[in-house]
Amino acid sequence: MRTQLLITGAAMLAATTLASCGDDDTPALTKAEFIEQADAVCLAADVEAAPTFDAFWTSLGDVDSDTEAGQQSIFDGMDDVIEVVAPIWHDMADDIESLGVPEGDEERIADLVDDLRDAVDEMDRLVNAAVAGDELARIQLDDTDPMAGVNSRARNYGFLVCGQDG
Repeated sequence: MRTQLLITGAAMLAATTLASCGDDDTPALTKAEFIEQADAVCLAADVEAAPTFDAFWTSLGDVDSDTEAGQQSIFDGMDDVIEVVAPIWHDMADDIESLGVPEGDEERIADLVDDLRDAVDEMDRLVNAAVAGDELARIQLDDTDPMAGVNSRARNYGFLVCGQDG
């Protein structure tokens, strides 16, 4: 279970995914320009979130994930991480959204941004439920990564930082 939780935590960091759609006053960028600027936003979010993840990983050193108390400690730590990084990820989505999306990619990027926000919110919901003792949420956190699809689509679009797994 500890390995799966570590993978889930790594996936949470990977969540520094992508998002985007641009407002009406923002001129469209080329795809290369858009990717470069969005990747810079994702890198800044990664740097901002890194100390929180580092503290979480360090705290796992003495945790026995085979015990109920150890598992609860892990979920409590994940809750602390989400409390800090969810706003960072939402701000990242907002910042990318303000970029000028390449012409013809508006719908694709808008869907990706919406899915990123939904994945962050789902991760938050699952962690909160797991902390409260919801066994199904604990299993879902162990078996699934709400960010996986968004990350994969970001990489397929061509992002080099956004959507990378850890």
